[in-house]
Amino acid sequence: MIRKWLMVVLLAVSVSGCWDYTELSDVFFVVGMAVDKGSPPYKYKLTVECIVPSEYDKTTGGRVAPSQLYSMQGNTVADLSRKMNVGLGRELIYSHMQLLAISETILREGEVQFFDYLERGRETRDNFNVVVVRGKKAEEALKITNPTEKYATGKLNKQLQIAVREWGSDPDIRLSDLLNARMSPGKGAVIVGVQVTGNPENGRENIENSMPPSNAIISGLAVIQDMKLLGFMDIKDTRSYLWLKGGLRNTSVTAPLGGGRDFTIRIIKSKTEVKASHEGNTPRFHVTIRMDSFLEMTESPDALTTMELEKYARLAEETIESDIRQTLKKAQETYKTDIFGFGNHMYRQQPKFLKPIREEWNTYFARAEVTVETHVRIKRVGLNTDSISE
Repeated sequence: MIRKWLMVVLLAVSVSGCWDYTELSDVFFVVGMAVDKGSPPYKYKLTVECIVPSEYDKTTGGRVAPSQLYSMQGNTVADLSRKMNVGLGRELIYSHMQLLAISETILREGEVQFFDYLERGRETRDNFNVVVVRGKKAEEALKITNPTEKYATGKLNKQLQIAVREWGSDPDIRLSDLLNARMSPGKGAVIVGVQVTGNPENGRENIENSMPPSNAIISGLAVIQDMKLLGFMDIKDTRSYLWLKGGLRNTSVTAPLGGGRDFTIRIIKSKTEVKASHEGNTPRFHVTIRMDSFLEMTESPDALTTMELEKYARLAEETIESDIRQTLKKAQETYKTDIFGFGNHMYRQQPKFLKPIREEWNTYFARAEVTVETHVRIKRVGLNTDSISE
């Protein structure tokens, strides 16, 4: 009897299949989403970019456009995301989201209730990039392609990845980072700003042109408080932000030597330490940044002796400290919001001081005393110790 039941179980297992199996030809993978202000009476306009799976198959690809855009208007993004298939005709899968683009208008007005849907949703992950499209509709960022990427979201997503890795022009903010900022003292946060140049309606023509008629360009930081846009900072401020947060990977720093000559070093390692204290009601922070680098180029005719390299390191430190102080000044005097997470350092190191002033932290941050100390080591000078300027 036992053998009989065992044979039945084995037979059932051997013939069973996936109960929720779906053919690729029946679905679209949503990789990009753009949220704009809707036309009255609608609150939002949602645009999605969907990948056509068959176009990425070597045997079937090349027959149609690799991605499709579709827009709808309504009062909640949750409802719109479910209704998109009335125009696309396939089931939409949101688990492969790479990018969320938000219009400047939406963020300035603070109409960001759609974040509730993205946070609660079980189908979308929270590790995709978030960008603010400056001066134009967010959907226009999803129309820009280039010869190396078949779809617009892939182009911009790869652009952001490289910007973080090579220079530090992207703050590397994901949806999870933005949502977690609501719990920090001051509730300040940043998002990367993007500007669309040219006519985005010709964005698909970029694939056929060596000089693209339109482009999406990284253009600095959007400063956020309580999920509302306060304004923008420059790309150089993005790098200073990453230095203060301890998230800078690599960058190149150009500093003056005097006499109209410059030199450039390549930062290959960076470590940031923040010590929080206070004197009376005045918060104090001492930031120490240690960097390893190599010399990329110099316009000086002098030989690269040890003493000369020490001079280069000192000049680089002065340039970096000056850049960081300018960014701090903007955050404290112009926006009066803690985007660097100094409140979290104070919470961990001086919790008794922060607890009673937590709700007023931005007021205290605006008058905080912040000192920045940098240490640059130039470890390599390349294959030649002589300058081409000699």
